[in-house]
Amino acid sequence: DSLMLPLTDRQLIRVDTSDGRIVEQTQVAQPLGNLFAYRDQLLSVNAAAVSVYYTRDALAREVAERLAANPDDTWALNQQSQLALARNDLSLALQALERSFSLDPQSADTRYLLVDLLLDGLVADFSRFEPLAQKYAHVVEFGPQRFRFLQQLALGKVRSGQHLAAFE
Repeated sequence: DSLMLPLTDRQLIRVDTSDGRIVEQTQVAQPLGNLFAYRDQLLSVNAAAVSVYYTRDALAREVAERLAANPDDTWALNQQSQLALARNDLSLALQALERSFSLDPQSADTRYLLVDLLLDGLVADFSRFEPLAQKYAHVVEFGPQRFRFLQQLALGKVRSGQHLAAFE
């Protein structure tokens, strides 16, 4: 048996009730409120909002079903990328998002997720992700994402000894 606890830093942890050990933890986009389980979803309720999250297993099942029915399902490809990121598999996440982007380059969700992945990639492996960042630089539109994107490019160039290029 386990218990899910929301933390104040937008983390959700699963605690094994037999020994108190944290068996799983994840980061979520919004602050969490009181949690309720309903079928394969978690509902977070606070004074300002109600948010719904899939459980990882339920999302993986739905993604697999949707991709089996339609390999060009951009929603499923986007969610596949998020599942891959949860496993720290940047390569699979990138592959899914590039495919989704090629199918629907105007999708705001796909564009946002692709840029977010590039930002994570620039921090984790600058030399590998810099060419991809340049390839998809035109996709970065959202203000805070644009700032972080340019910041990570400059920092990566400084760290790799390309001091003059950091100012371009």
